Amino acid sequence: MARCKVLFLVVEAAETELLTRWMDAGLLPNLAALRHRSLHGGARCLPGIGANAIWPSVYTGVGPATHGRYYHDQLESGSYQSTKDGQTRAHHRTIWEAASQAGLQVGVVDLPRAFGGEQFHGLQIIDWNTHFGHEAFEVHPPEQRERIQAIFGLPPPCACKARQYLEPDPAEVAKVVAHIRQSIARSLALAREQLQSRDWDIYLTSFDQLHCAGHLLWHGHDASHPWHAQGSTAGYDPLLDLYREVDSAVGALLLGLADDCSIVLFTGPGMGPSYVRPELLDSILVALEGGRASPARKLVTSLKELWHRLPQRARRPLSSLAKLADKRLQGKDRAGRRCFSVKSNDAVGGIRINLAGREANGLVPTDEMDGYCNWLIEALRAVRIVDSGEPLVADIFRARDRYAGENIDRLPDILIEWNQASSISALTSADIGIVRQARLPDWSGTHSQRSMVMIHLPGHGEGSLPATASVLDLAPTLAGLCGLPPLDCEGTSLLTVAAG
Repeated sequence: MARCKVLFLVVEAAETELLTRWMDAGLLPNLAALRHRSLHGGARCLPGIGANAIWPSVYTGVGPATHGRYYHDQLESGSYQSTKDGQTRAHHRTIWEAASQAGLQVGVVDLPRAFGGEQFHGLQIIDWNTHFGHEAFEVHPPEQRERIQAIFGLPPPCACKARQYLEPDPAEVAKVVAHIRQSIARSLALAREQLQSRDWDIYLTSFDQLHCAGHLLWHGHDASHPWHAQGSTAGYDPLLDLYREVDSAVGALLLGLADDCSIVLFTGPGMGPSYVRPELLDSILVALEGGRASPARKLVTSLKELWHRLPQRARRPLSSLAKLADKRLQGKDRAGRRCFSVKSNDAVGGIRINLAGREANGLVPTDEMDGYCNWLIEALRAVRIVDSGEPLVADIFRARDRYAGENIDRLPDILIEWNQASSISALTSADIGIVRQARLPDWSGTHSQRSMVMIHLPGHGEGSLPATASVLDLAPTLAGLCGLPPLDCEGTSLLTVAAG
């Protein structure tokens, strides 16, 4: 039997609160059994940074101001337009690159937002069956691609892409559940076959299907969501169904491991309800600027209104064209404004200041930057949700106040975490008057800032990780398990807990 010294397993976008509740209730027996023989606890995510950009930090142990990523779609340098990089390539060495360069046998199989490289000691399978990654499929060494496709084929796109803009009704929910269940089985088949194909010093893989499940099916789980009544079946929780399916897959994957294999499991970033549309922040910023929208922005707004009048199924084939048109018009609008929103995730927001000397058509002088940022932060803190009276903003800060690194200027200047506690139809403050949100987001679920880590070490029992544990600590922990020298990173190995 092939042996694996270190296994890093990601259960992407699994919500910590649901995992804990269902493990405690005996509904996720395999994950509960692993927890019982592991160091475990929460891991702090990155304040103000969305789910996509957490992965470079997980893989490198450095923050976004160092690796330079805040989203998979970022502003081009010196431009007002954004460029998409679905793999969220980092400007820093990853744990698998460090292990490969040390001569270890390394397997990287369908990690979320991972990226490949030609010089590699082992095997990399990138975006074969991952969330929104289907078009980027690659294998290193490339001669292995034909074999993998011959055995496993090429899966259909993930549920979020294949069933985007779904109707919130039980029939559509059933189709999504079936799609995701098949995807879990595919991921297990590939991951298990590759794990057993040779001896590995470190093998890194994931089940990412709960990402699509959380986005598309949250309303089927959450009785307080406005879509729940029309999109659920009495007594049936589609999320629980799929969490149990992933739990079974995890158990099947771990079954073939030797007793001396160290296991690091990371789950997250989690999921919760989604109530803030991506364009809402820009509507607030326009209101703060006096409500004078540019012709380009007026055109974008009109096109989006027309878009949402189309039947949901009619939008799917037009989605790429709509995004291209939006991108082309973005630049014209942003160049004439003092600040503008940059998308970083549905759960968080980002503001870029049109700074003189940095942006191509900078309008805010450098000596006004601090005062302008402070004014924006206070103005956004004052915004209230009309429906509930609660603040819209859960947290807001300048990126430079929380992060430091050579790529700090790649990040939005101001980062925001939204209050997603309840549905939003309108916002108000003394500065903006009334700003309305005409419809709920297209997905009922979005990411939370919660995650969980389990570290199983042969010969060690159950224990707790420190409250200070962070996603930045995962890469140095894996490096320690592999016997590598300390990484050049900002995190700290969690193995010190076991040693203590």
